Amino acid sequence: MSEGEVASERGQLTKTRLEQALKRLLNGKPERTPNDGRLSLSRVNKEAGLSSGGIYYYDDFVKKVRVIIHERKI
Repeated sequence: MSEGEVASERGQLTKTRLEQALKRLLNGKPERTPNDGRLSLSRVNKEAGLSSGGIYYYDDFVKKVRVIIHERKI
């Protein structure tokens, strides 16, 4: 979903789930994935409880997570 697109209510709920999953992973308190400190798009997707690849429907969120992953590697 690119910027400026009007998201459905379901899409907004999914994006909220992704944001919450990312926050839990960054805080070291995952609920659905191992607590080993690793961060990846796949891990965020699983932590949010989405079906395989569901995260990729949210382009802006994917870009945000990629920046965070890159910054953590530096």
